Amino acid sequence: MMNATDTLKYFKSINFYPLIDTENQDYFPRTADMLQWLTQLHSFYQEALGINEGRNMHSLYNREISLQGDEVMAFPDKLIQVARLAKSLGYGYSLTLPIDRFMAIQSDLQPLLDECLLSSIGIVMDGTAEQVQEKAKEYTAFLEEMASKGLSIGLIGYMEHIDSLNLLEKECFNANSFTIYPMSQEPLGSFTRNPVTSCSRHFRILVDEKGLIYPCIGLYGLEEFALGSIYTKMEDSYFGHQQYPLDLPALIAKGPTIPEWLLADQSQRLTGMPPMCELHRLMLEASVCEV
Repeated sequence: MMNATDTLKYFKSINFYPLIDTENQDYFPRTADMLQWLTQLHSFYQEALGINEGRNMHSLYNREISLQGDEVMAFPDKLIQVARLAKSLGYGYSLTLPIDRFMAIQSDLQPLLDECLLSSIGIVMDGTAEQVQEKAKEYTAFLEEMASKGLSIGLIGYMEHIDSLNLLEKECFNANSFTIYPMSQEPLGSFTRNPVTSCSRHFRILVDEKGLIYPCIGLYGLEEFALGSIYTKMEDSYFGHQQYPLDLPALIAKGPTIPEWLLADQSQRLTGMPPMCELHRLMLEASVCEV
C-alpha cells in the first residue's frame, strides 16, 4: 500500500511561480528562502526514497526546477543563484515565458548559457492566430536560435497556432527538436475519460508566491489543497504524513472520479490545463469531493 512518503517519487520536479518585489529587488518568495527549501527538499527526497542507501537511484534522473511567469527575468542575478544550486543538486533548470517576452529578454539568457545552467525553455504561444501569423518569421528565427544553443524546447499553445509555423519544414528542426504541450479549446463535455486516467504524469511540486506548495496545476492556488509550505520542514508537510484532504495514492493509481454532471458540461474551456485537471478543479471548487 502506497503511503505519503512513497508518493514523493512522483514529484521529481519543481515549478516556482514567483512575483516580483521591485522595491527590494527580489521575488516573492525570496530567493534565499527558495534556495534553503530546495536544499532541504533534496535531502528529504534522498532520505525518504532510500537513495542514500543506494536504492531508487533512478529517482534522481530527469528532475527539473522551473521558474515561470512573465517577469521571472526581472532579476537575472537571482535566477543564476537558483540555477547554480539546481545544477549542483542534479536538477535541470528551465524557464517558461510567453514567446514575445522571451524574445525581449533574449540577451539576459546569455549568462545562464555561458555557465551551461539552462537546460530547457518553455515557450508559451499565447497570441491569437492572426498575431502568430504576423510574427511567424520572427518566432521561427527565435526558435532556431534557441535550438542552436542545445536547449530542449517545449511549445505550449493551441495546435493550430503551432502548426501554422511549419517548423518541421525547416532543416534545423526534426521531431525531436521540441515537445508540444497542446492547449485545447474544446468544450469540457468533449473530454473522453478513460477507465484509468492517472494523475501521476501531471504531478510536480508547484510553489506559489506565498511559498505554499501544491501537487499539480489543477490544484494550484486552492490553498485548502496545499501540501505544505517552503517555510516549514518537509516532515511537517503531506510527505511527512500530515493529514491531507485528497487521496493522492488513489489519484496516482486511477485519477479522479469526475461526476456525470461535469462530464456532460458543454461550456467552453476556462483554462489551458489538461481537461481532466480542469474538471477535477471545478469539481472540488463545487465541493463535490469524490476522488
